[in-house]
Amino acid sequence: MKTASQILNDAISAVCPVGGVSVGETSDVSTWKIDYSASATPEQIAAAKKLISTFDLDTEIKNDDLIASVNILRDQKFADGYADAVTNKTYNCDPTSLPRWVAIGSAAGLALVGQQTPTFDIITDDNSIITISAADAFALFQGRVMPWFSATAIFARKMKDAIIAGKAPADITLGWP
Repeated sequence: MKTASQILNDAISAVCPVGGVSVGETSDVSTWKIDYSASATPEQIAAAKKLISTFDLDTEIKNDDLIASVNILRDQKFADGYADAVTNKTYNCDPTSLPRWVAIGSAAGLALVGQQTPTFDIITDDNSIITISAADAFALFQGRVMPWFSATAIFARKMKDAIIAGKAPADITLGWP
């Protein structure tokens, strides 16, 4: 999560180059100090001052915290994995596991196109090994796991966009795929 100074710095830097920003009280603009860059034009400084006059730092901090919480929830969902109703197994979708599933799904798809019939040994979340056909591997990873992963990532992105737009959901834990 960002500090108040980082959040304010990011906002001002979008309209005016700055050397640094410090925040005393988040709700008291008179305690904010902005060190405008020597390269800042009068127009950019005016744009920064206009932004500051309407900037609600407390809301931006809450939004930043809420967005960080959405990211944590998303990452936890990926780490918890996809619970597959067909195999009755769970498949982790963390950053280490996901490339493996993509590779297996792709290899299975290529095998099907080439009319080959390999099998794939898969280690599931409970550390058991299952052996599945190319058709089953393709259906599992390209047909179920990856669509769930993508839907989860898109759900998180849309939720963060809603927060940024000032339309935060009442409960960020609801509605996930």
